[in-house]
Amino acid sequence: MKWDGVRAIAHCTPAGISLWSRNLREITGSYPEIVTALTETTDGRTMMLDGELIAPDDRGAPSFSRLQRRMHVQRPMPSLIEQVRVDLMVFDLLGVDDQVLFDDPYRTRRAELADLRLDDGERVRVPPIWSLADTGAVELLRVAADSGLEGIVCKHGDS
Repeated sequence: MKWDGVRAIAHCTPAGISLWSRNLREITGSYPEIVTALTETTDGRTMMLDGELIAPDDRGAPSFSRLQRRMHVQRPMPSLIEQVRVDLMVFDLLGVDDQVLFDDPYRTRRAELADLRLDDGERVRVPPIWSLADTGAVELLRVAADSGLEGIVCKHGDS
């Protein structure tokens, strides 16, 4: 599925967590609740995660207008963090421990991501993936629309 949010790379090490935008701008201070959640879920392991920061609306659908209230706030007050919830949807594993996974197929990286069990059901979520061999694009688009999402993103499993 496609989320209406901000792309983020999370670099997780035993020394700490840093978040980076797709423009390689550090955004760690803007999302302290994500840093806390990743600290707990990664349990001191070194990894690089690719995902999307989203601000769910009352139905749980990503709301870009809600997220805009947080996007450029470098040190949000606790009241703003409470008013505008932000979650990290992790959709790719780029590296783990001393292993760089850039050249591995997407389906392999996703399997390794699932094995890490990072989804805390709260701030850090690893969404399911579907195969077009099992579920057609029309059905996926219908589910996306019914969920309030703007569309789907397709990746070749061997990419």
